[in-house]
Amino acid sequence: MLEMLISLAVLLMIAAFLLPHSIIVIQDRKNIRLAQAAHIFLREQIVSYQFDAHPPASALQNIKGTQYTAMWNEVGDAYSVCAIWKDTRNKQQSKCCYVAK
Repeated sequence: MLEMLISLAVLLMIAAFLLPHSIIVIQDRKNIRLAQAAHIFLREQIVSYQFDAHPPASALQNIKGTQYTAMWNEVGDAYSVCAIWKDTRNKQQSKCCYVAK
């Protein structure tokens, strides 16, 4: 009986140690998927600019529950387009690309 209690205690300690780490890994994986979705969103914005020949001031898109905003700015001979979103830790993230005029 004592051996069972000790082994159960050891298993509970291992589970208590691994649970927070597994939650962090799951959040990081979701953040990677959000960044990939932002990259696809930026590519769509760049393609639409190349077909329309004028950049929009900004664009909003909701992808799987996450709000992405595209912001266009003129930078010398090019435009910069940045995707802005909030990650799983509610921090604002951004990813930018540059497009020739």
